[in-house]
Amino acid sequence: MRIGYLHLGSPKGGLYRYSQLLAAEARSRPELTVIEADLPAVLGGPSDLAALRRAGSELADAEVVHLQYNTRIWGPPGRQWRAVAALLSECSAPLVATLHDI
Repeated sequence: MRIGYLHLGSPKGGLYRYSQLLAAEARSRPELTVIEADLPAVLGGPSDLAALRRAGSELADAEVVHLQYNTRIWGPPGRQWRAVAALLSECSAPLVATLHDI
């Protein structure tokens, strides 16, 4: 199985580090192929949607994409949906999200 990981947020932050740990564990499994997209930013700027489209393109060959979610990283509700839509515009794989701090 090809599993994608979106590493999002500050590289020193918990969501980014947790995503890295999950990908490292998945890489240790011979039956899994890990595809990773690195986006070390907190979403909110005008260039973020383009960056998410690029990340979606990097993850396009995954059969499933795992991402980490909290409102601080993904932004306010209206922004969150635009961010997910940008990611999915280039990657049609199902998303699995781990919710943090909700």
